[in-house]
Formats: sequence, structure tokens, C-alpha cells
Amino acid sequence: MFMKDFWIKRYESGAENKNVLLIFPHWKASVWFYRLFAMLFKDFHTVVYAYADSLLSPNISNTIDNFAELETAVLADIKKFQLSGANQLNIYGVSLGSVIATRIASSLAGQGEVIALVLNLSAASFPRSIWEGTATFRIRKSFQKLGVTFGNLNGAWNFLSPAENMVNLKNSRMLFFLSLPDRVMVPSNVQALVEEIRRDYPKVDFHFNRFLGHRLGGIKNLLMTPTIKRFLKQNP
Repeated sequence: MFMKDFWIKRYESGAENKNVLLIFPHWKASVWFYRLFAMLFKDFHTVVYAYADSLLSPNISNTIDNFAELETAVLADIKKFQLSGANQLNIYGVSLGSVIATRIASSLAGQGEVIALVLNLSAASFPRSIWEGTATFRIRKSFQKLGVTFGNLNGAWNFLSPAENMVNLKNSRMLFFLSLPDRVMVPSNVQALVEEIRRDYPKVDFHFNRFLGHRLGGIKNLLMTPTIKRFLKQNP
């Protein structure tokens, strides 16, 4: 599926299972790693979504369009899974993947669907992570050369932020793995998400890395498969 230079690929396994796990990797991910990760969930119908690096770019409108394209494709897939008998929807997002994962979860919960959401590395504000985070400084520099300010970016992209997509999830089960010294997501941005969730969302289980940053913390969290499995198999 193409839009400009944007593409989406899906890697499915276990389609006979009615318990669906959708996996959204981090930006510029090696998809083979996530396909190996998916193999650990043999009693789930797993779908690993791979997408072009241009999902995120120093082009405000293209990034919005690409996220919309991905979201539309995923929601269409979910409708097909449900028509085939899927009876439980689980969503797992890592880093940039946490943005689309939260958007999908919120959309489904807003339709009355019972979902479980797992986030590995996330933060309150998507544009702030892009503007201040260490992994996307080239994107910030590109914006600055074009005269784009943080205010411009925040006005255009804030609707994608995890904190802006939580309103439908107050009764949903959520499991968050967060790295407090995460310089990609920005530590105070991570803390802002924690404070908002703790205040308003009672069904969230937190696991914190207090010393590991983005990369090492994310890898450690991916190895928390037993914890994730126990969480996903709990009764809604």
C-alpha cells in the first residue's frame, strides 16, 4: 500500500487464533526483530506492522497523511479480523509505534470495543518528543531551516500525542513500560504522561526503568514477555 513514498507491510502468524495482538514497531525498526518477538505469542493471532521511515518526516502535512493512511489500514484490518471471529483485541506499541497504538486503541474503545493496550517507551506529547528528543534532532533542524517553530509543530501534530488520545481509555486495561531518563522521549515529557495517567486512569499498570535510557530500556522491556503475556490473558 503506497502513498507518496510511504508504504505499509503486514507480517501475520497464528491467524487461527481469535485473540489478536497488533504490534507497532519503533521508527526505522528492523522488522525481523519484531517478527521474532511475535513468535513468543504463539497462542495469539499476531500482526507486525512495518512501515516506511517516512511515517515521520520534516514535512508536517505528509506526516499527518501517513499516520492517517496507517490508521485507516489498521482499522480496516481489525474489521476483517472481527468478521473472522476475533474476540479480543490487544495492541502493543514501541516508541513512535506507541503513537499509532494509542490512536488505534482510543478509536476502538470509543466504539465500545474492549481492548488491552501495552506501550513500551512513550511520552505525553508527540511534537515535544520530536522537537526536543535526541533521535530526531535532524528533523528539528530541517524544520528550523524552513522557519517552522515548535508552536507551529505543536499546533499541527499535538492531536497525535498519546496524552491527547487517552480520553476513551479510562475503562481500558493498560500496561506501560517507561524509561524515566529517556532522552529520545524527553524525561519531563515521560513524567508528564505518568502524572496524567496516574491522576485520571485507574487501570494502568506501570513498570519503570529508572536508570536505563531509550535503547537499553526498550530492549529490556521487550524481554518482559512473561509479564506481557500474563497481562494480555487477564479477563477484561
